[in-house]
Amino acid sequence: MQAGQQYGSVVATWDTTSMTVPVSFFTIGYTHFTQYNTPYQNDPSCSSTLQAAYIIYKMDSQACYYQQVMLPSTFIAAAGPGRNGTGVTATNTVLKAYAAGAAKVCPPWDTLQPALTFFSVDSGGNPIQTITGAHSKVLSDATSGGSSLNKYNPPPGSLATDPCATNAGDPRNCTTIVSPPVYVWSDAMLLFDQSDSNDSRGLRSVQDLCDACKYQATQSANTYAHMDMYNGQSQSCNANAVGDYGYYYAIRLR
Repeated sequence: MQAGQQYGSVVATWDTTSMTVPVSFFTIGYTHFTQYNTPYQNDPSCSSTLQAAYIIYKMDSQACYYQQVMLPSTFIAAAGPGRNGTGVTATNTVLKAYAAGAAKVCPPWDTLQPALTFFSVDSGGNPIQTITGAHSKVLSDATSGGSSLNKYNPPPGSLATDPCATNAGDPRNCTTIVSPPVYVWSDAMLLFDQSDSNDSRGLRSVQDLCDACKYQATQSANTYAHMDMYNGQSQSCNANAVGDYGYYYAIRLR
């Protein structure tokens, strides 16, 4: 099957008999699946020099309220917008990167360093409900899914995809927007290897954006497609410790 093709039927043939069967799927092609995670401050890999960061912990009609905290610099980098977009502090406060949604509501504490501002999704049972995010190029945003049971992170195995080929494509951040989009939130994805064996973890769901996957929505010639997969087990601040999931053929079931 050729990458980037929509199929509406397949022909099954046995002996001298053929039958056309209606289907609906789109071939993504050979795909590199990287992984991202939710780092935990208490993980040994997050131990480093402490640095001041600021948490938006409350909002009302008058103001946004900030709390200064000291966090390991490796944790700030791992939980920030350039990496995973979510982190859990030593006091079990679940933080989201400022760019994951607070940018639409509150100013950063330091306009020159917005990556040092986070907002509290869950601070001991008192989540900030008004900031929901909008798939703002930040992994683990999960505004199309997730629940309080997993701290509003995508379920393990969920996929983040090319922001310029998704139904939330942002012309400010993309030179070109693929239309119609290759991916729509909650699209089911089937993975299988070169031996035609399906991935043992079953169907995956498109739930998020991956800025590093930009312009890699489908396989093109010798260039692999690229998707980022959420790893619900790793608590590391070290991206290399999370590792890649591998290379699979991917089909969108729609």
